[in-house]
Formats: sequence, structure tokens, C-alpha cells
Amino acid sequence: MDLKKVEYKKIVKQKAGPFGPAQHMSSNSAYTQKEKKANFVLVPKSLLGNPLLKPEDIVVWIAIKSYDFNKTLPFVGVRTIHQNTGIRIKTIYKSIKILEKCKYLVVQKRPGFTSIYKPQALGF
Repeated sequence: MDLKKVEYKKIVKQKAGPFGPAQHMSSNSAYTQKEKKANFVLVPKSLLGNPLLKPEDIVVWIAIKSYDFNKTLPFVGVRTIHQNTGIRIKTIYKSIKILEKCKYLVVQKRPGFTSIYKPQALGF
């Protein structure tokens, strides 16, 4: 193999994206189907084009949706969202309320437990 090709492969594998090191998702990789789905989130265009939503609202929705990969309810807490995004906890609660009002999120409150957040693809 050519030396330039070897160096190029090393550089490609070491490059980091906005959320950490780049990971190759080829069909022959060792990642399971569950892990592949956990690395990508489909975002509806209506969410991105909604003038009522701020960028942090969209990031909170994406963070919640990233835990919705096994077709059960996503069990993600506000502190986990904070750790993953760096958004203040108070801002996350505000974003959740806005997303719920815009029908991008269904919040199931459970007294004595954490709430369950179910992201919805369609808003109003």
C-alpha cells in the first residue's frame, strides 16, 4: 500500500467531529444495529424552520430524540441532557415546556419519579 494512502487513513480516523472522534459506520464495522441508530438522529424540517423555537430548544429535542432508539420510551433525565449539551438545567426545563406547547414533545409526568419525554416528529 502506498505511504500516502496509509497516512490519509490515519488522518481520517483521527479527525474529530463536533461531538467527538469520527466513527466509521461501514457495514463491516463492529458496531451493533442499536449503536448505529444511537449515533444519528432524524430531525424534521418543521422543527428547524419553526420561528417559535430557539436553537437551544432544537438541541434539547435532538438530545432527547438521541435516546429514543429502541422503540420504547426514552428514559433521559434533564441532568443527562445538561451533561451532553452543556445547556443550563433551567434553560432545558424552559425548552421542554416550549417543545410541549408546540407539540414536538409529549411529557408524561410520574409523581415521585422522573418525567418521560417522548419526541414527536410533527408540531403544529
